[in-house]
This record gives sequence, C-alpha cells and structure tokens, in this order.
Amino acid sequence: MSHTTGTMTYAAKIYKWQLENKKDAPPNRKERFKITHLKKGDLKQSTLMKHQHKLCLSLNKKKQRKLTKT
Repeated sequence: MSHTTGTMTYAAKIYKWQLENKKDAPPNRKERFKITHLKKGDLKQSTLMKHQHKLCLSLNKKKQRKLTKT
C-alpha cells in the first residue's frame, strides 16, 4: 500500500491545506484525518466512507461539547 491520496502524497495534501487555510503550523490529528481520508465530493460512495464521515461528525460534536463546557 502506498502512502498517497490518489495522485498527491499525504505531505502534499497537508501542504496544500496549509496554503489554502493560510496556516503556518500543520493541522492537528483530526484535521489531518479529514484531509487525507475523506473525499471532498460525495461522502456516500462506500461503506467505509460512510463510517469515516460518521466518525468525523462525532469528533466534531465532542469537540463542540468540550468547548462549551470550558
């Protein structure tokens, strides 16, 4: 298994994300997972994609709850 996301490497995807979002630091683990594992288009293409989308949604909800508590 190669470490690429289609025709772009993970590092290239992260670098592109940094340029698009005007960030100096690389993204955290959650953002990196979203960038490298989720497609920008239709998330309902496969069972794996559905699971990954569901996981990201639950992580976002947990993050929101944590932010509202503090």
